[in-house]
Amino acid sequence: MLHQGGAEATNVNATIFWSPPPTLITPEFWTLVGNVVIPNVPTGDILTVSIELFVSADIPVAGHYCFLGLLNAQDPAPDPADFLNWDHFTRFIRDNNNVTWKNFNIRDNDPDVDPSVPKGFLLCHFLRAWRTR
Repeated sequence: MLHQGGAEATNVNATIFWSPPPTLITPEFWTLVGNVVIPNVPTGDILTVSIELFVSADIPVAGHYCFLGLLNAQDPAPDPADFLNWDHFTRFIRDNNNVTWKNFNIRDNDPDVDPSVPKGFLLCHFLRAWRTR
């Protein structure tokens, strides 16, 4: 979390979901990862994280996915049950500062066998593209 408010936030409840990447990430695609309470989130864009939520059984198979986080501090997090119609869903996306979306990839972490890659490392193709420019 990055908090830009005027005072620290206390007892912030974070509920995290993952979803496959549909055109619209509506609640029927969400899979609950878990919920955690962060006791103190300081102001001033200081990154605050929790490692409490990752359990290997919650991680999908290799592929591209999206994380969705609903945060609740002084203002309540939106309730996914409110998204039963299009107007409520668009209001959720437009009006909430306590919602976050982030893409991520799950990849097999077996090291590459390519002799040009150092032993025990994986080649990241986006890095290779930058080096060849």
